[in-house]
Amino acid sequence: MASGRTKRAAVAAAVLLAGAAAHVGAAGVELGARYVDPKNGFSLRPPMGADRSREYSPRRLVRWSMRDPRSGAIAWTLTVRKEPGPDPGVRLKAFAEAMAAKLGRGKDVREESVVPARVLGKDALYVRAETGKKARRWLYELWVLADAKRFLALSMVGPVGGKDRLEAIFREVAATWRLTDPKSLAAARKENLQRGGELLKSVTDGRLVKAVSAQPRWYLYRRAGRDIGFLHVAEAITRRGPATGLEVRTFARLEMRGGQVMHIRRTMFAQASRRAESWTERVRIRRRGKTVRALSESGHLAGGMIVCKVTSGGKANTRKKAVNEQTAAHYLPRAMAILLPRLIDRARPGAYAFAGYTTAANDFDMRTFTVLGDEKVTIGAKTVEAVRASDQVAADQEAATLHLRDDGMLLRLQTAVGITMELASRSAVLRRYGDAETLVKGG
Repeated sequence: MASGRTKRAAVAAAVLLAGAAAHVGAAGVELGARYVDPKNGFSLRPPMGADRSREYSPRRLVRWSMRDPRSGAIAWTLTVRKEPGPDPGVRLKAFAEAMAAKLGRGKDVREESVVPARVLGKDALYVRAETGKKARRWLYELWVLADAKRFLALSMVGPVGGKDRLEAIFREVAATWRLTDPKSLAAARKENLQRGGELLKSVTDGRLVKAVSAQPRWYLYRRAGRDIGFLHVAEAITRRGPATGLEVRTFARLEMRGGQVMHIRRTMFAQASRRAESWTERVRIRRRGKTVRALSESGHLAGGMIVCKVTSGGKANTRKKAVNEQTAAHYLPRAMAILLPRLIDRARPGAYAFAGYTTAANDFDMRTFTVLGDEKVTIGAKTVEAVRASDQVAADQEAATLHLRDDGMLLRLQTAVGITMELASRSAVLRRYGDAETLVKGG
């Protein structure tokens, strides 16, 4: 390695690493919702708009990519990997020197540095290098010694011409890096799944009837104190062929960035026994009164098999997923998830975990609903006693915070990305959105 080059790289790396605790957003980088990996014990917030791959390997735990809006080519990738820890008795400094020497011997490496540090109370390494033959690439990595046997490595790779922007993005993502204990979380998941399974077994036709709201409900969506849409929810006990069960109909209007408006219409049905379920979902993205994108989904569960048809851009594909005996014990239908806060024990803190079908992956995600305790909350201009809870719809997502009425009715939901949904009167919604009832009815 060239000593002068390495010293300059080491100083830059140390400055960047020190900036890992900077305030999120300081460099103008907009971050998305927190990604959580309880199995491997980490979480972070990736950049807004990055595409996540759900294909994993024993070493690569997750990968995001961002494409250039003009060319469509991949602009950069962000990855989390597992790497072996130092051999017993090897100090971090010696490990870093060996890694830097190995990088320096690479034929396509022009600049490299490996800087020991302390991050989140753990030994860590900051790695920086310029690699590649014709297409030069910058590599930024943060290796944190999660335990004696493994590093968790946060890695970002992009073109050398955009290294300043890459550095800013990497710094802000690194500032959101968190570590957790996989073993303790695994034990908690097991207990939560058992509690959730017991709850589902206790749901009867009679319990569903008592939990259903006779009156439809309106909610207002807000972001940064500004109204951005509304939600309408209607519930009923109805009959579908030979099956009687719960039906939930929802309509949401939500303003998106760039002047677009999303309309989402859902109809969900489920038996108390959870042996039969069906749902439909239609999404319309509109701009200046015209639909610019439409997609739909229809699915059902029967005979232990989920069949889901997804249509987008005029193209349809069908996905099938078997519900085995173990999953069936914890399977939470979509309609029943709406009533979940009214079915659980709200009198004492506790967590309940369930298996929910996710269309995108054609697989099951673990949903965890947690009762946290009593808390006062202001809805509109009125302060009321409420039950505070959290709802994590998948193990890899950050939980939303809920406030519930004493009967379990939802008063407010706050997402991790800053959107609030609050119970409102029909008149309050109509004052802001005069066509709300027409939209709900399908006009």
